[in-house]
Amino acid sequence: KKGKGQVPVKGSDERLWDIEKYGGYNKAKGTYFMLVESEDKKGNKIRTIEFVPLYLKKQIEQEEAEAIRYLEKQQGLKNPKILLKEIKIDSLFKVDGFYMWLSGRTGKQLIFKGANQLILSKQDTITLKRVLKFVQRRKDNKNLKIVEQDKLLQDDLRDLYDTFVDKIQHTIYHVRLGAQEKTLVGKRDVFLELSIEEQCIVLSEILHMFQCQSGAADLKLIGGPGSAGTLKIGNNISACKQILIINQSPTGIYEQEIDLKTL
Repeated sequence: KKGKGQVPVKGSDERLWDIEKYGGYNKAKGTYFMLVESEDKKGNKIRTIEFVPLYLKKQIEQEEAEAIRYLEKQQGLKNPKILLKEIKIDSLFKVDGFYMWLSGRTGKQLIFKGANQLILSKQDTITLKRVLKFVQRRKDNKNLKIVEQDKLLQDDLRDLYDTFVDKIQHTIYHVRLGAQEKTLVGKRDVFLELSIEEQCIVLSEILHMFQCQSGAADLKLIGGPGSAGTLKIGNNISACKQILIINQSPTGIYEQEIDLKTL
């Protein structure tokens, strides 16, 4: 409706850009991203990763002036300069040493999924497999209880919990998951007071944060957040110490690193 929306009805027709008169869409579907250098309010150079909306894709690809106009008028950038024209969804990034895949955006934040392979000891691996097997069965019966055949012992579950905490405290996971250290350390006693079935559920949720193609973890059972461990960074990458895009050959033998701070 008129007066509402974030995206003009037709980006190609300036007469319909006035949302107050003609209304607009609540959110533009993105197609890919681009690296842009511009100036902040004080005139300092900044670099941002800006999404390219699907409805303007054709115009932007045909003429760079259209891209500059979009960045100025709709993204509010001052003196923008496009440094990298196309950053695809699922591109592999290395941010301050942490590997992750670009999956989308929300507002001025970029959303990622983890790309670090979790390594566990043999015993923790066995315990985790048994936990996941039980949790999968429990989806069909919420009242299902652990029995002797499940071979799940509370000491093993405690050790797996402590392993996850150690991973966050002392490995590369600390770079992006460090905010969850306080929750997992502070709620350890709460975890130990849960039933063995609930402990399995919590451990399966914590695993989501560590998996490749990671997702959020529901830690409400231990008094934590319902969506912990989501990987987001601001689209202004100037504050990152290191941010690279890594292009790999299909076999993974060859790699090309693109440093977005110095490009």
